[in-house]
Amino acid sequence: MHWLSATSLTLLSLKGALAFPRGLPSIPDRYEKFCKPISGDIILEQFQLYPENSDFSLTTCLLYFTSVWNATVVVYDPYAGKTVDIIEFPGYSHNPTYHTSGIQVDQRTNLLSISLNVFAPFANNGTDVSGTNQLVQYDTIKKEIVSYTNLTETTQGKFGGYQDVDNDPEGNVYMLGTYGANILRTSADCKTTEVFYLREPALTTIPGYGGCVSNGWDLIVNDVLQSKILKFDMRQEKGVPVEIPHTPNVTWGYSDAIILPPKYLNTVLLIAIDLEGIVVLRSKDASWDSAEYLGLIPNPISTAWTVAAVQVGQSVYLQPMEVGDINRPNPGPLNLTAFPLIDITEKLEALLGA
Repeated sequence: MHWLSATSLTLLSLKGALAFPRGLPSIPDRYEKFCKPISGDIILEQFQLYPENSDFSLTTCLLYFTSVWNATVVVYDPYAGKTVDIIEFPGYSHNPTYHTSGIQVDQRTNLLSISLNVFAPFANNGTDVSGTNQLVQYDTIKKEIVSYTNLTETTQGKFGGYQDVDNDPEGNVYMLGTYGANILRTSADCKTTEVFYLREPALTTIPGYGGCVSNGWDLIVNDVLQSKILKFDMRQEKGVPVEIPHTPNVTWGYSDAIILPPKYLNTVLLIAIDLEGIVVLRSKDASWDSAEYLGLIPNPISTAWTVAAVQVGQSVYLQPMEVGDINRPNPGPLNLTAFPLIDITEKLEALLGA
């Protein structure tokens, strides 16, 4: 099967284009026109939120957070400053075996893709990758779960650690695995799932990929240990990694989620570095054949890891997550009720203008 239709070739004739159905504004325009501006740090008041990842819908103007320890999704209105819904998954939520990690709004369909996965690989560094991992799709307009896709039926429990997710322009879903490095592709109708890429040898005890983001038909991913970013052509039947060199060739620590903030037209890549902050890379033509390293925006909260970045309106935020309780014998949520989002827009603009 070839994964690129004639329609998609027409819509995406320019590499990296942010194609959108005819009659609708582009994604960057929708950020500016459809949702109100917002700025300044945001304090998320939600008991045991512990946000692992997030995305912002241009239709609902709401933030969707994976609440890692509760295996739920918290729906937050950043303008009203309150939680408006909590999405639960019967049999999985509030079960310590499972957690939620990757999350992505398909701005074309308003479907939310969620990684609902077993916690064990993250606790034992990949020595045990057994258990059921699910791709869940949720309709943000109808407010209902559309489907569950059992990813373990494809992997046979041989690899896992699914912590990020994104879509190609035709709605196919790509699930990124850390133990060992792998990418699964699920069809837009969620009827078929295949292994798009598996790094050989498939060593589950060596962490592989941490985050992914689509740039037209390219899927950009980060290697969590090697200070590398790579891209895969999603039009191909099987993925082939192509390294994206960055200059200067600096190194950084263990990395997590990545995003291309829409306001910069896919020319800026933000990489969450757990113990440091946000690494900023740039590809001026958005091709991501190569990249400039512009610098690091430090996480100001010493007790929290940097797990993600997210654009809300025209502002960009660093997403920290308190992790002190991870070091307890039985990690899980404590009783925190306030979780900050740090506005890094000015610091980011300063790096881009340097």
